[in-house]
Amino acid sequence: MPPLENGTASEVDEAEADFAKVRATTPEVGRLRLTTTSQAFQELAKGEQTAAALESHLTSLEARIEQLLAQANENQVLMDQAKATEQAATDGEAVDGADSGEQTRHTPNGHA
Repeated sequence: MPPLENGTASEVDEAEADFAKVRATTPEVGRLRLTTTSQAFQELAKGEQTAAALESHLTSLEARIEQLLAQANENQVLMDQAKATEQAATDGEAVDGADSGEQTRHTPNGHA
């Protein structure tokens, strides 16, 4: 047997045995890595689908909120117009009533 450059025969045999063990488990590690990567991509795809569904729902909610805000704004404008009309009618009655009273006072026969 030729002389060993790196250690004794038992050390070499032990190293080869360890290497053989690693080689034997490498396909399992490779399959495990492949399965883990595959699972990661599946989870990523699920996450993207969930994100797309949430984004669609959010867009729908935003549209509904915009619709409700527009309706509320329109209702506010209508309420303001109704108040203004009512106030103008109330002010007009007060002015008409004051005018009628003045006319009655200034009419020589006392009739309106």
